[in-house]
This record gives sequence, C-alpha cells and structure tokens, in this order.
Amino acid sequence: GVAIVDGAPLNSGILATGTIQAQAAVAGPVAEVSFSIRNANGATVRGPQTATVAAGAASTTFAAPVAGSGYRLRVEVPGNPAVADTSAPFNVSAPFALLAENLGTLAVEQGGRLLL
Repeated sequence: GVAIVDGAPLNSGILATGTIQAQAAVAGPVAEVSFSIRNANGATVRGPQTATVAAGAASTTFAAPVAGSGYRLRVEVPGNPAVADTSAPFNVSAPFALLAENLGTLAVEQGGRLLL
C-alpha cells in the first residue's frame, strides 16, 4: 500500500510562488509511485509525476498551484489506481506584496500606486 506522509508543508502556509514537497510511505513490492495535486473539483493541476521508491519511501517536489483552497495531494501506484492515498485538503495563499511609502502614496510591488 501507499500512504501520504502528512506534515509540513501541507500543514503550514503554502504560497502560490513556492513549492510543495510530496512524500509517501510505501509498503510491499512497489518500485515507483505517481504523485499529483488536484483542485477542489478533483481535476489534476500538477503532475502526475513519477518517483522511485527507496527504503519504503518516495518523494517529489511540485511548483505550488495558483492561490486557492481545497487542493489535495494524491499518490498512487501507476497502473493500479486502487492502491492510492489522498491528503486532507490544503490551501495555497497568494504571495505577499511589498508596499513602500513615498510622499503620501504607497507603491505596490506590481507598479501601481495607492494615495494616502
């Protein structure tokens, strides 16, 4: 069988500009697993990405999807999707923006300005 290894970063803040480390524990004669990230509707938004199993574990890294909620990490044995596990839902946050004050206006990172 296969099981998602829960924990950071899924339990901590994930930024849309960051990455997600996917890890799975694997039991039995499984040589490789396939990881994917699915949105709240179940559609695959990252992957699938195949990883080799070594010493009962496999991992890979994904670029984080766009900001949103209800994402789930899925791991399965290629060719046997019944041997799979899916994480609890997690959220991806928009990246932080820098603001700089200059003579009564705030300049935002994307180049816009806000009057104070």
